[in-house]
Amino acid sequence: HYESLKVLAQGSQGIVSIALDKQLGRLVALKTMHRDLSKNPHEVKLFVAEAKITAQLDHPAIIPLYSLNSDAADSLHLAMNLVRGKTLREYLENIICNYRLQGIDKFDEHSSLFKRLGLFLKVCEAISYAHHSNVIHCDLKPENIMIGEFSEVFVMDWGIAKKLDHDGRAPATDSDNMISGTPRYLSPETMFGELLDVRSDIFSLGLILHEVVTLSFATAGDTPGSIMNQIKGGQLEPVQHAFGVE
Repeated sequence: HYESLKVLAQGSQGIVSIALDKQLGRLVALKTMHRDLSKNPHEVKLFVAEAKITAQLDHPAIIPLYSLNSDAADSLHLAMNLVRGKTLREYLENIICNYRLQGIDKFDEHSSLFKRLGLFLKVCEAISYAHHSNVIHCDLKPENIMIGEFSEVFVMDWGIAKKLDHDGRAPATDSDNMISGTPRYLSPETMFGELLDVRSDIFSLGLILHEVVTLSFATAGDTPGSIMNQIKGGQLEPVQHAFGVE
């Protein structure tokens, strides 16, 4: 049903590309599982689980899915709405770059901050909805938040999201006793392999909020190990604006 036109990104699980829906004539974002992983039952289970969880989340800030398909080579394809814009990481880096090159005095940082906080609130609304649907994201970070051309906000990549049980909890580890996520945004309970609940996502949101407000990381480490140790020990950076704004 789809013809891949341009690769947008590649990750460990698959390739995301712009594709043409040959039946309806529309452009979509197509996530294609790496062919070597398609023969791994565990990886296939994760890919299908992402599709099922995302399909259950009907919210303006969560990308709608169109279909889950296979092809003649048994690879899996996940088609979804194509968002044109930039990630929150790119958005913040653009602001930081302009401040460094031109000086912060040439910009209205207070107005910029309020706009950034408005975008962040949309992320919080999406995650609140997911939590009320008994789903936790488990990989919240600026790279997984998209800002559209008209300031729409989308929380992306629900690949390691988890369904909560009747007690509102989910295991931090997978069937191989491994944890997944991005070290800079992991909650302490995830690192310790404990049971997770909605507070794990809220912790990650707090780390993102720190960046949105201060334009600097909440942890000063430069290696995964040092970052994780700081988070485990609660050694977060003070809330001070990177350019001295009060």
